[in-house]
Order: sequence, then structure tokens, then C-alpha cells
Amino acid sequence: MFERPFFAIHWLGFPLLLIGSLLPSWSSTVDGGTVICPPDHRLCGTQCYNTHNEERCYDGVLCRKGERRCGLQCYSTFLGQQCLDHSIVCGKGEKLCGGNRCFSPFHGQQCVAGVVCEKGETVCGNQCYNPLIGQQCLSAVVCARGQLLCGDHCYNPDAGQQCHITSPG
Repeated sequence: MFERPFFAIHWLGFPLLLIGSLLPSWSSTVDGGTVICPPDHRLCGTQCYNTHNEERCYDGVLCRKGERRCGLQCYSTFLGQQCLDHSIVCGKGEKLCGGNRCFSPFHGQQCVAGVVCEKGETVCGNQCYNPLIGQQCLSAVVCARGQLLCGDHCYNPDAGQQCHITSPG
């Protein structure tokens, strides 16, 4: 997987010394192409990085020094981040909703049927609504109280609106 090319020092056309073992270089075949890193770099996944910089490689994921790996990304506990379910970076104190979204109960959010909603809201289809402020759910569509459903949208017959459904074609 890793190859070390040899470098020769020439003087007047004659090789004096093979120094391949003194200057390590890393290469790897990735997606049919070869990634070759300079002698002072290492390969991390498909990226070259300088081992003297503030970067670290964790199983093919390149992170800054002090960060940790979370799935295919990095996170920092110093920045108030945490890794949930071994793959999702969320803020400290947040929880997962629907398997892949972060929400904060501390900031008044809740998880309702896999959807992040504000406290007091409930879910209609895949969106949140608040029945206390005059909203209603009609067949997975949020409408204002008193409105009726017309296909995939709401209309207000009390305001003289009519339901017009156009057929495709």
C-alpha cells in the first residue's frame, strides 16, 4: 500500500548515494489514481498532512490537534461539542431527533415524531405547528383555523376564496 521512492544524488552524472530511506515519502492508490505526499508529509485517507503541524490522523479522518473523531468529521469538546451515536456532532447538552438532527431541550426545543419543534408545538406531516395560535392540521397540511384544504393548500371560504384544483396536462 505504501511505497518509498528512492532519490539519488548525482555529481557529474554519476549516482553518489541513494537516500530513499532517509527521506520518507508516502503514497497510496485512491480511486484509480495515486496520491503521493511530499517527504515531510503523511497520508491520511486521501489527504497529505504535515506531521509537524497541529493536525492528527484518526483512521483516515484528518483533525486538528485537540479534536476528536466523530464518524467522518471532527469535533472539539473545548468548543462545547459532543459526538452522539458515533457519527453526529451536536452542541453540549443537545440530543438527537430522528436519528440525525440535534435539538436543545435547554432552548425550548423538543423532538416530536422525529421532527424538531419548539415547546408547545406538535407535528403535522413533517412540519411543526401550534394549535394554540390558531393553526390546525388538515391531512398533513398546516392551515389557519377556519380554513379548508384544497388539494395540497389551504383556502378561506369565509373570505370569498374558492377551491381550484387544476389537473395536470
